[in-house]
Amino acid sequence: MLKQVFDKNSITKVLTPEDIWRWNVWNKPEEKDDAIEALVDSIQVKDFKISALKRETRRGKLTYQANNIEDVIAIRLLDRYIRRIYKVRQSDRNRIISQVRTVLKDSGDYTVMRLDIKRCYESMDFDASIKKLDNDMILAPSCMQLLDSISTYCKSVGIKGLPRGLATSPTLAELYLEPIDKYIKGEEGVIYATRYVDDFFILVDKAKENKLKANLKLKLKEIGLSLNEEAHKQYIAPSKNAEFDYLGYAICVNSVRGKANKVDLTISKRKLDKIKQKVAISFNEHKNFPNLNLLKQRLTYLTVLKVIKKNDNGALLGGLAYNYRYVSDGFNCLKTIDGFLMKMINHSRFSFSHAEKTTLSRKSFYSSVSKKKQGKFTRSKATKISRVWKDA
Repeated sequence: MLKQVFDKNSITKVLTPEDIWRWNVWNKPEEKDDAIEALVDSIQVKDFKISALKRETRRGKLTYQANNIEDVIAIRLLDRYIRRIYKVRQSDRNRIISQVRTVLKDSGDYTVMRLDIKRCYESMDFDASIKKLDNDMILAPSCMQLLDSISTYCKSVGIKGLPRGLATSPTLAELYLEPIDKYIKGEEGVIYATRYVDDFFILVDKAKENKLKANLKLKLKEIGLSLNEEAHKQYIAPSKNAEFDYLGYAICVNSVRGKANKVDLTISKRKLDKIKQKVAISFNEHKNFPNLNLLKQRLTYLTVLKVIKKNDNGALLGGLAYNYRYVSDGFNCLKTIDGFLMKMINHSRFSFSHAEKTTLSRKSFYSSVSKKKQGKFTRSKATKISRVWKDA
C-alpha cells in the first residue's frame, strides 16, 4: 500500500526549484531543512483545507491556481498519490502523432474520425469523481479531505466541473474518461483509437462509423458530456484522402495505387498563426517599451530548443523542433513566419534603423528550427521573455 503522507520526505520529492524561487521558501542552502519542516507544519495547521484560489484567464479560458505554497504542495502531493494508486498516465503527444502517422498509411477502406468533447473540464461531475474515489476506499482520509475541500470551494464560488489549472484536474479527467476509452477500443470495426485530453482520433471501418458516433454520443451523455458539433472541431472522412488538423499538425493523406498511403505532416495554420501573434506582440511591446536586446531574446526564444524541466531521468526539452519533430516538409512551413517577421522588421511604425534591421533580419525561424539550434535561459530570463505572451 502506497504511503499517502504529507511529511518532510514526501514534500522534498515534489518541491521544485521554481517553487523555492517563486514562493521564497528559503534563501540559503543551510535554511532548507528548517524551511521544509515549517512547510510540513503549515500544511498540517490548515487541516487539509485549501484557501481561496487565484483566478486567471489564459487563452480565453478561466484557470485556477493555488494562492500559497502550502496549497501548491498539498494539491501536488494529492495528485501524485491519485496517479500512482490508479496508474494514471497522461497521454504522450509525440507518441500519439507517431502512431497516427503509421496507421494512416494503411490503404484499407476506413474512416477517420477526429472528435472533440465540448467544454470537457467544465462539464465533468466533480462530485461523482470524488464519490468514486471515496467508494474505492483506497485514498487516505487526509487526501479525501483535501479533495472535498477543493470541491466545496468550487461550489462556493460557482466553478463548474473540474477547475482548470489545478494539478489534480488532468488526473481526475483521465479517470473520468477511462470508461469511454475502453468502450471505443472495444467497439466492432475500430482499427485504432486514441485520445489526448478531450481530442479523439479514431480509425474505423467505413461501414461502422455512423453506429460508432451515435453510440459514443449516448455513452458521453450518460456521464454529462457531449461532442462538439462545430465544423472546425470535428472531421469525419475517408482515410485514403483525409486532410485534417490534430494536436497542432496539419495531416494530409494521399492514396498511392498498390502501395501504402502517403502521409504528410506540417505545422497547422492555427499554430503558425499563434506564432505570428507572438512575434507581433513582441514587436508591439518593443514599440511601447523599447529594448532591442529583449526583442532579440524573444525571437530567439521562439525559435530554439530549450530545457523546460530537469529531473533524474534527464532533461525535458521544448521548442518547435522538439514539439513538431514529425513534420515531413523539413520545416519549410516556417518560411511563412520568416516572411511575416521581415514585414514586421521593415514596417514604418517601428522605425528601426538600418543597423537594427540588419541585426533583426539575421533571425530565422526556418534556419534555427531546421538546424535544431539550442538556447539557454535562466528561469528569471525565461519569465521576463514570455510574460507578454500570457494570453497568446
